[in-house]
Amino acid sequence: NSFFTHNKTRGAHELIKDTSVFLQILFLSERILTMSIVIATAFEHSAIIGSDGRAICSTDNSIVTENYNKTIKLCNNVIMGFTGETIICENVVSYLKTLSISTVEDTSYHIKELLESLNLSESRRCAFTVAGTTTLGHMELHSIGTKNHLQIKRDIPISNSLAYSVLSPDDVDGERIFVQNVYA
Repeated sequence: NSFFTHNKTRGAHELIKDTSVFLQILFLSERILTMSIVIATAFEHSAIIGSDGRAICSTDNSIVTENYNKTIKLCNNVIMGFTGETIICENVVSYLKTLSISTVEDTSYHIKELLESLNLSESRRCAFTVAGTTTLGHMELHSIGTKNHLQIKRDIPISNSLAYSVLSPDDVDGERIFVQNVYA
């Protein structure tokens, strides 16, 4: 796909072979930490991503921390938020930090490539929202995750409007809550 650029020097398959942590992702059966809410909004020339700080243990739903950071600035042009299993998300972020990413398209492509390489079972959950500029310098908001079968959803803000993305657990209608509170 010519729309995306790809760093050929170190692909996702190579990283997985080199990193024993990814074996933990694939075969993890004990205590899994999950994260809940991330909200991203993009305007014509800017974007913001925010989240709660909650991480919970999937085996008993106990709160492990209220101070988990689910957002990151990858470069001057790209910010990202993530929810789901912490071990998957943290390793995706670590992988992205090894690349020379400068656009929202690059970031989304590499997330998709890595998650496809992991071949996760349907019960494994993670989601990412990426905001930033495109190769043409326009603002876009992308969402990708296991819930939407790794399809990249692109939202483009137009003049005097916003694009938004809400990442939330399966049992929470985060989008409805966001819309009710923003447009109330």
